Amino acid sequence: MTTQTFPKNKVILFAEIDQQRQSRTDQKKGAAPLAAIRRVRNIANGADYTVSLQVAAPYGGNYQIDVEVGGARGAEILAHAKAGQGLVLEGYLNRTTDVDRRFRDYSEGELFEGVTYQDVFLTVDSLRSRESSDPQNTGSNIFLEGTVVEPAIFFRHPEFPEIELARIGIKTRSKATLSEEGISQAGRSCVVTVAVPVEEEGAAYLYRRGNTVRVRGVLDRLAMRQQNREQVRERLTEMETAWEQQREAIKLAGGEGVERALSVEGDRYLRAKERMEHGTRTMILAIEVTPMAGATLATREEALDDRERYNAEWKAERAARYAERKQRRNDNIARERAAKSETREEPVEPVVLAAASKPRRRSVETEAPADLPELANVELLIEEPHTNGVSA
Repeated sequence: MTTQTFPKNKVILFAEIDQQRQSRTDQKKGAAPLAAIRRVRNIANGADYTVSLQVAAPYGGNYQIDVEVGGARGAEILAHAKAGQGLVLEGYLNRTTDVDRRFRDYSEGELFEGVTYQDVFLTVDSLRSRESSDPQNTGSNIFLEGTVVEPAIFFRHPEFPEIELARIGIKTRSKATLSEEGISQAGRSCVVTVAVPVEEEGAAYLYRRGNTVRVRGVLDRLAMRQQNREQVRERLTEMETAWEQQREAIKLAGGEGVERALSVEGDRYLRAKERMEHGTRTMILAIEVTPMAGATLATREEALDDRERYNAEWKAERAARYAERKQRRNDNIARERAAKSETREEPVEPVVLAAASKPRRRSVETEAPADLPELANVELLIEEPHTNGVSA
């Protein structure tokens, strides 16, 4: 009997290629929508594809996710892919720092790129077209094995408040993928964000740091509120001020369509405000949690206390990093000043050069030759002043 090894970090994503937004002219012409695929150059000047995919959400509906496909096996099929085409992507998950450029500000002296946040992304090892033997619906299948390194944060599902979730961080490692030509993807350690329903059996194993667990789950994207960021509050205040001014302008304009205009513009303002208040974050929704050797359960109170300790440790580590960075910068400045003082040369008195004088010519007495003819008398011609033809 053979046993299949549980993958430490593996994702199988069944998705459909999203379509680009069409203009009204193309819609009237009945033109076929284009696939939402962009060919870009990365920082190393390599050719990458960024494809927008539609995937079924675990609690109903769909979500959109953008996936970067670099040198993955099978990436060449994206050159001629069409909107709505089914794809099967395999790879692993990682977490990185991203920037929400909706809040960028280039008006001040110092450029502000946007609000930074941590998000989970998919690194694709291979992709292919969906076949008849594959699931015809979209979805995902995720395998994780790792250690809990970030204690739980409890929150409500943004669309279904009756569902309470606990968000934790699991440290795992991606497996190095080998090919006939050599190593195509090196293994690496990574931290992945996992959300588990508190009513799920085995969820308490994720509350304690240090527990080693296996997680089966699916990929999900949640619209999380981010009102605790200063830049978000400032932008919301600006939007509210602009809406109040617009509302007063509509009232002053008067006319029969005032109520209609207020309703339309008010709905548009509320939708824009809701989009600005939320930021979509990618995470793994745990469906099944299996404890490994040595894992123990933890209560909700223990998880909350551990979270406070974790926050204090994180702040202390950040302060230590800042202090170390500042000390290193000061040491570098001191070394540069010391090096300049050591290599500084003593001032040298300038050498004053005497002004160069022309050599004296010797006076030589010469006699005029006697055979030179005498010069004839020269009469000076005094010209009349030019009057340009005008007589005085």
